[in-house]
Amino acid sequence: MLKKILHYNDLSEQTISKVPKLKKGETARFKCVLINPDLKNERRFSGPRFYNIHPVDSVWDEGVNDYVEIGFVDRQVLSNGEVVANKKLIKFSAPSGEITLRGGVQEDEYLYYFLSLSNRNGSNENRDISKPIEFVRIDEEKKAKEKNEKRSKKFDALLAANNMTSDQIRDFVAATGGDDKKSIDILKDYVFDWADKNPEDFLVKINDVEATTKATIKRALDQGVIAFNTTELVFTWPGSGEKIASVPRADGIEHIKYLSDLLLSDKRYEKVLPTIKKSLKGSKQAS
Repeated sequence: MLKKILHYNDLSEQTISKVPKLKKGETARFKCVLINPDLKNERRFSGPRFYNIHPVDSVWDEGVNDYVEIGFVDRQVLSNGEVVANKKLIKFSAPSGEITLRGGVQEDEYLYYFLSLSNRNGSNENRDISKPIEFVRIDEEKKAKEKNEKRSKKFDALLAANNMTSDQIRDFVAATGGDDKKSIDILKDYVFDWADKNPEDFLVKINDVEATTKATIKRALDQGVIAFNTTELVFTWPGSGEKIASVPRADGIEHIKYLSDLLLSDKRYEKVLPTIKKSLKGSKQAS
């Protein structure tokens, strides 16, 4: 825990509670970003041999709505009776550039809280970003969890891509601005590549019903399944000339999006989208 010495470390419980407590025997590792070991030679490194962190900082305390000075300091009484704060050394050393602190060791816990709250700590989400990053916390569990989540999302994305039908593949390609008229093997490669490189974005897009519907409408227009009169602003069935829907004459209305919104929200048009999809399948089979 931080020691309250003179005006230093007089933080509210609201701010202190944001720092996860170190259990007895638990360790916390911090690494100086300016000292980097050579992975091929454990005795070599890049950067300075030693790097000292300034033991005083000013952090924003939401509990008091003001800045509070924190410090890794000791209380010292001078010969004249004056009480002063003696600043302590915080040194990162090569070749590892790391400091390991242990829960249950008073001095280690003191430094742990200071480093966790410091604006120089790149792992501190509440840091003042105008201050340079000098060190970070090495959180192996958090790092492993993040890596596992990324792997899981990529697996989900690739599995979803593998299970897509030809129509779904074409819808995805069209919805993302690709040429859906290419061969299905080329389109599959497009889809798998997207899922592999941008799994999170891919999972969002394949569940975007509006984007899929807009892609279907665009294909239907391109293939003549439906028609749009740019003068009268009317969608029609080309064979019969029967009107599907009219688009209002107003600035900012995009005709494909307008029809997509109608097909997805108005029950009067619930049969239109299935009819369009059926016609697109029929035109594909005929070709």
